[in-house]
Amino acid sequence: MGTLGCINDMLQRDKENRELRKRNWERLSDTYHRLLDTGKSTDLSHVTLEKMEDIRRKTLEKEKLDKAIYFKTMLYLALGLALILLLGWLLVGCNSRPSAMHRENGWYHVVNPNEDNLSLEPIVTVKDFVALRMDSDGHGTCVIVGRISKHKQKKWAYETEKAIGGEIAFVLDDSVITRPTVNARIESGAFQISALRGCDLKSIYTQIRKEK
Repeated sequence: MGTLGCINDMLQRDKENRELRKRNWERLSDTYHRLLDTGKSTDLSHVTLEKMEDIRRKTLEKEKLDKAIYFKTMLYLALGLALILLLGWLLVGCNSRPSAMHRENGWYHVVNPNEDNLSLEPIVTVKDFVALRMDSDGHGTCVIVGRISKHKQKKWAYETEKAIGGEIAFVLDDSVITRPTVNARIESGAFQISALRGCDLKSIYTQIRKEK
């Protein structure tokens, strides 16, 4: 039994040694193929295990470094693109606030001032405008003044009365140009359009007249 036990131990150790050599060879082969992939070549018979391990380690380190450089490059590109898009968004138009959906050009109720929510249906549209002209307010600021056509004046009076203490908004090309507070019922059908600083009010005036 002692002899059989020794033989079994020897066979087991031999099996373990063969498996170890197999794993070492696989590691060497993997390193060799990595070298081939990078355009290098070598003769495995003249390279020690320690040297191959060193080559393998350096190859892996280089791959990690390349991945890190690639990641940083893509990150900088993404940040640059985001900055360009942000600047473009800030420069588009005349600093007016875009509405959340497509709306016909005209006056709307401001439903929720905190979120710039507007009514779905307009109070009146630019097609209902008459007597449109450029003028200036009491502070000398350039404004557009006009009046609502007779067949919509009653609606204008009714809707402005509903909006007392709140705001109405003039929308042009899906952007809020002005958002005045309503202080009283407007029987005459009169209205006034001002704009944020930097807006070309003359271009707005010309566009409104073309739609009438």
